Amino acid sequence: ASEPRREWFSGDFSKMAVTKVFNQTNEYHAGWIDTSGNFFDVTEALGLQSKDEEDPPASYHATGFAGGLFGYYQGAPSENDSFYLPVDDISASAVQRGDVRCAGRPYDQDGSLTSGQDAEKIYPHQVTSWIDETRCIANNQEDSSVIVDTKSKTSAKYLPGGARTAWNGVISPSKEKIAFMSQPNGSKEKASETIDIYIAPVNGGRPEKADVYSDFVKGVGHTYMYDPSWESLFYWTLIDWC
Repeated sequence: ASEPRREWFSGDFSKMAVTKVFNQTNEYHAGWIDTSGNFFDVTEALGLQSKDEEDPPASYHATGFAGGLFGYYQGAPSENDSFYLPVDDISASAVQRGDVRCAGRPYDQDGSLTSGQDAEKIYPHQVTSWIDETRCIANNQEDSSVIVDTKSKTSAKYLPGGARTAWNGVISPSKEKIAFMSQPNGSKEKASETIDIYIAPVNGGRPEKADVYSDFVKGVGHTYMYDPSWESLFYWTLIDWC
């Protein structure tokens, strides 16, 4: 299984991007599943499926959503073979080339963000949330979440000290707080026993542990979605604030 990502879901959570595999023909079709479990086949809607036995098997995979756009790629994920189009206009004339996660964002020509003087690169799969037009939250190469400023080309950790690791930060609707997954460094316990959700101010300050279950049961404040069944850190992800 691959690492769960926020872009798998549309903004209103009515769709989840999936890739359907046809075992008999070895074809891959990109599309999404709605809340009723119905699959919408974007590959077929665009007429990209194999037409007969002489055609090579179609190989289109879902990238995910960004705003009102749906993205997919052909073969292997690369900028040259990535495409996107509006969810409400699934037609060949609406298709544009590029990674849907980069659409309208300040990525360089190589599809990355520069986050430091050492020219460290941040790629779309590392970005977990955009704060505004120039700042985003990303998991850097040290597996610690940072705020990247694409204008000044700098990055800074929002979790102070070095006692804990932070990852998959998500900005709040008010743009004032970040919710993120966290675990003590050097922990030898199971992930399910040590991973918690914390909240920290965007502009710095003491992080606080979120009372997830209380918020969920009472239906007040904010709730958070994550999958506690995985023991690997990278399979624990925040989906959104609600």
